[in-house]
Amino acid sequence: MPGAAEPYVWVWTDASYLREQAQRCSRLARDCPDGATSHELEAMGVEWMQKASELEHLQQTSSAEGLAENPNSPGKLWKE
Repeated sequence: MPGAAEPYVWVWTDASYLREQAQRCSRLARDCPDGATSHELEAMGVEWMQKASELEHLQQTSSAEGLAENPNSPGKLWKE
């Protein structure tokens, strides 16, 4: 159908998955004999690691905001 919106899929990832990808890129970069490809893989690894840090920060911020709004909600810990 022309003009129809493209379907999209939500993908849930966690920081540990992103860190694994970063480490995989770094290992590949070390083993790659081509300088340009090695450099690109290393850059991709750095980017994945930054995304993992951003995701962790976002999750921590969301958790902290949830605790502040409702400290007695199930499954959450409240420290004073």
